[in-house]
Amino acid sequence: MILCRLFVQNFDWIGVSGQYTAELFLMVSCCAVNTISSTAYSSDPNKAYVSFLPISTHRLFFWKTLQGFFWGEITVLLFWIGAVFFHSISAPDACLLLIYGTVMNYGCVWLGVFSDYKMPRSPNSTNELLHGNISKVIVLFASAALTIGEICFTAQTAGAISLLPFAVCVSGCIVAIECAYWLFCRRSFCD
Repeated sequence: MILCRLFVQNFDWIGVSGQYTAELFLMVSCCAVNTISSTAYSSDPNKAYVSFLPISTHRLFFWKTLQGFFWGEITVLLFWIGAVFFHSISAPDACLLLIYGTVMNYGCVWLGVFSDYKMPRSPNSTNELLHGNISKVIVLFASAALTIGEICFTAQTAGAISLLPFAVCVSGCIVAIECAYWLFCRRSFCD
């Protein structure tokens, strides 16, 4: 909520404000701080056995991403129900907001699992203060920068492009790029 208030005030100060800016930023913030995805590899107690067992690291990455996605989708659905219930959001915009949240959830989870996979950490305990926070900060920064870019772009088009459909299209493209990377770059998932 603090990030959202700063975000909305800064953009109002600049003169950029639009419909659903707060909802989009809060939705992407909910998606970005997924602890399951940002600690997918570093908190796995069985990571020492992965290299020994005939397990595909490519498929393991996929299943860790799906696990983080399903846990993060609970947060997206709760936020979406609250936003629809407490704000007067039309039915088409409510559907677009849910699609945006679901797609960004997958995009943020994928990036969180990928950053945890590429930057392995060996914490002494999963209760450490900064356990998984590096990945969360990376994902939060990337998703906030993307959302800010979407808002600025739609504000500069002077209403020719609506923010919510544009954000859904951009996030869909991001997820398509991530999926294509996962499908075609199998060598990057080999140890």
